[in-house]
Amino acid sequence: MGNFWDEILAEKRIRVITITIVVILIAVYFGAKLYVEQAAKKRIDNAIAKLGGAVNIDYEDISADLLRLNMHIEGVSVSQAGQKEKVNITDIVIYDIDPGSGIPSYINLEINGIRGNVGDLGGLGELGYNTIEGDIKLDYRYDGKKREFQLNKFRCSAAEMGAIETSFHLGNVHIEQTNILALLFGYPQILLHQATLNYKDNSLVPRLFESGAKKNGKGLSDFKLEIMQKIDQMISKKGDEFAAETLRAIRGFIDDPKKIGISASPQKPVPIGLIQGLKDFQSISKLLNLKITK
Repeated sequence: MGNFWDEILAEKRIRVITITIVVILIAVYFGAKLYVEQAAKKRIDNAIAKLGGAVNIDYEDISADLLRLNMHIEGVSVSQAGQKEKVNITDIVIYDIDPGSGIPSYINLEINGIRGNVGDLGGLGELGYNTIEGDIKLDYRYDGKKREFQLNKFRCSAAEMGAIETSFHLGNVHIEQTNILALLFGYPQILLHQATLNYKDNSLVPRLFESGAKKNGKGLSDFKLEIMQKIDQMISKKGDEFAAETLRAIRGFIDDPKKIGISASPQKPVPIGLIQGLKDFQSISKLLNLKITK
């Protein structure tokens, strides 16, 4: 009989201990969550203050997901000082970011639900767009010791227009935390290791062709045909199958603009300054080992 009650008491003690541990863990989680959120709020408010009022930035809430190690900034609005027009953002998700000051050496984030009026932005109003709604994803890492910059992904998408995504690997990049001019002055010496660019169209390219045709006083079919005929002439003159294949892919996209992909994978890293010095498409294609897919 004594063993029976001993077992019950032991079981109760285990339950009490288990419940206590769970309560402590929950308290630690929410305590850490509150601490992280308050620390993030302080950093964000300080960063906004450094803008000196040139840009007005407001947000509704900051929340932390400690299980996924994500930080959410919700209900963001951005406007220029003295302007009523705002760009609204549903949610900024920060997966990873360099906590140091100056230019972050690494960032991985998403900006979701960007909404705003087009206005005079890039002539998009002339193409029939009144508002824009889209998302941005950015993921990069800079290795200061190796002087290498790896853009893992930059994706900008707008549901009504299309989506563009790029990645690249650069070498001999000198990013000074206190002086962005160091990067600009060293631009020609930066080495391109590889790069990719992919574009998927929803309506932007056809509208660009329609606008171009109208400005040239031509019908859309005639305008596109003229461009494709010029490309055909370039293909016949080159006598280079590698360049011709690339031009045919471009021609196919003009004829049916749905998606196109471009990749550069040179046999060895190429200085940006050398690429800028080349004047003809054939030389650039060979140097960068360009591949264009439709």
